[in-house]
Amino acid sequence: MYITGAKKLAQIRDNSNYFRSELQKMGFEVLGDEDSPVMPIMLYNPAKIPAFSRECLKNKA
Repeated sequence: MYITGAKKLAQIRDNSNYFRSELQKMGFEVLGDEDSPVMPIMLYNPAKIPAFSRECLKNKA
């Protein structure tokens, strides 16, 4: 089934909000506006970046 228009945007918003809330539960500081699919996250420690990247790739995030 192909989703278009308003339904697609609503799905993106819902997925983004879910992802944002899960990152926050894990202790990440997530910047940006609620309902936005753009989510800058602050790792603050450069040593964490490779591990975070590997986990994202492993989980297809």
